[in-house]
Amino acid sequence: MKTIKKQDSIGFTLIELSIVLVIIGLIVAAIVASQELVKQSRLNAIVTEANEFTAAFNAFNLQYNQWPGDMDNASSYWSGCTDAASNNCDGDDDRALDWTSGQTDKESTRFWQHLSLSGILPGDYDGAASESVPYEPAGSTTPVSSYPKGHWRTHDDWLLHNDTVYHKVFVLTQSSSSINWRAILTPTEAHAIDAKIDDGKGLSGIVRPTQGKNASNAWYAAANCVDLTNDYDLDQAAQTCVLAIRY
Repeated sequence: MKTIKKQDSIGFTLIELSIVLVIIGLIVAAIVASQELVKQSRLNAIVTEANEFTAAFNAFNLQYNQWPGDMDNASSYWSGCTDAASNNCDGDDDRALDWTSGQTDKESTRFWQHLSLSGILPGDYDGAASESVPYEPAGSTTPVSSYPKGHWRTHDDWLLHNDTVYHKVFVLTQSSSSINWRAILTPTEAHAIDAKIDDGKGLSGIVRPTQGKNASNAWYAAANCVDLTNDYDLDQAAQTCVLAIRY
């Protein structure tokens, strides 16, 4: 009898190919899920930071019965407390954070300085302000966010594009040495934060985003972030928003 020699199989069988495809699909799904977790973690960190600043503001106000930055006798508490113009770091106790064009002694930057000097907020902020970009340098004058390239500012006269002014807001922008008010969030990201801690409507509640500037130092159109009907431009993939959270 002749012996029939079985040929070695070449390549993958359909079952083997199916198993490989399943494994690849699981790997891709895991990567996508991991990226989404990182993204959500970063957005959650923004909320946590804003809450920490609000708690610090309230603690300062409770302890000194004045606002940080606006405190009119800060230099009597902390010797050597000066701002960029070598003035003492006192405010005027008018329950507002003054930010006057042409001045380098701004209460909005002293805000962070007073909080750090009091020991209520970690960090070492110099109270400096400038009339050239960057107006409020990240790290030395204002807090750096854990969100990539982000830094925080505070303002007492936040003007939305519907001409409404809101007081006492923390503002998250992209840190830049050449562009002030650089946008940092996509409308979808800003909406996610809004929906998480507020009403999901950009022109009401405590979360008040608005358009920022692009890499060419030009303002995005207002509707590229939130339009006048309170709707976020969720189809916009670019980072067009700066984020303001009232405290």
